Amino acid sequence: MKINVHAFAARAAFAAAIVFALGRFSEAAAQAYDGKERINLIIGYEQGGGYDVYGRFVAQMLGRQLPGEPRIVPQNMPGAGSLKAANYIYNIAPKDGTAIGTVSQSIAFMQLLGQKGIQFDAAKFSWIGRMSDVVSLIGVWHTAPVKTIEEAKTKEVTIAVGGALSGSVLYVSFLNALTGTKLKPIAGYTGNQSHLAMERGEVDGSSSLLWSAIHAQYPYWITENKVRILVQVGLERHPELQDVPLVTDLATNEDDRKVLSAISSSDVIGRSLLAPPGLPRERLEALRRGFEAMFRNPEAIELAKRMKLDLNPLSGEKLTEVVAQSNQLSPELVAKIRKLAGAEESGG
Repeated sequence: MKINVHAFAARAAFAAAIVFALGRFSEAAAQAYDGKERINLIIGYEQGGGYDVYGRFVAQMLGRQLPGEPRIVPQNMPGAGSLKAANYIYNIAPKDGTAIGTVSQSIAFMQLLGQKGIQFDAAKFSWIGRMSDVVSLIGVWHTAPVKTIEEAKTKEVTIAVGGALSGSVLYVSFLNALTGTKLKPIAGYTGNQSHLAMERGEVDGSSSLLWSAIHAQYPYWITENKVRILVQVGLERHPELQDVPLVTDLATNEDDRKVLSAISSSDVIGRSLLAPPGLPRERLEALRRGFEAMFRNPEAIELAKRMKLDLNPLSGEKLTEVVAQSNQLSPELVAKIRKLAGAEESGG
């Protein structure tokens, strides 16, 4: 699967504007790897998908930025939407910096919902950094009866969605409950199926749209004004979508804004790299500083272009703050989120 990225040059320039805390390696970090060790990179999905492609990009480039230049070996561990890999990294993998991984961007939100099978505390992972965020969208075909999200509060529109507790379902459910939209979910569609259904007129729109995928697979949707983007998910408006509101912009009070921020956090986490909890300080520092250096490496940037990958990095420290926000919600808001999502009240 090729991950085509929305206007790589524009995104690369945007990413370059992000200032990391660079600094020099501490003496301890500079001796973190001796050159004889290898690092296993656990990928929580099968080969060929988006997480796998980002993981293999990191496997090729990160080792060159670490002291001792250890070899990084990608290992796929699919299962339960990457929960198998997340549980392994948290509980079983060595906690010495020789095991890292990439898993679902939604693991913190899954934990918030009390999803069964979770054997970790997302905030306690050693977060290394983010390769790229994800920009999810709800959009409608140009023949739909609405042009804006405000009009969707007065007219019903049918929206293709996926399975229970998927982002495509939750975005619609939460918007309807908290903002008064009349988005009618039509369940059972995968991402590509929902796109075709929208084109064929089976539904008015889809909540499984990704800005990067539109650029890669359906650029004419934009150039020929075939699709109207109603709302975007995230905590900051994408540079190319400044006129499209965020879901959080639709909140009418602070509690609802926090709830909508919580469901948006997964897209902010995006394609990220983590390690088990409790890593030695020098190993975590080496991994984070090496990760940051990777995005200043012209070879890595060129490889990302060839692989058609979006790069919008975020430091491990900032990523840790984003993940920790879920733990800062009041019990009342957590209960509200679980109720709106249709998740079980217990087990989390």
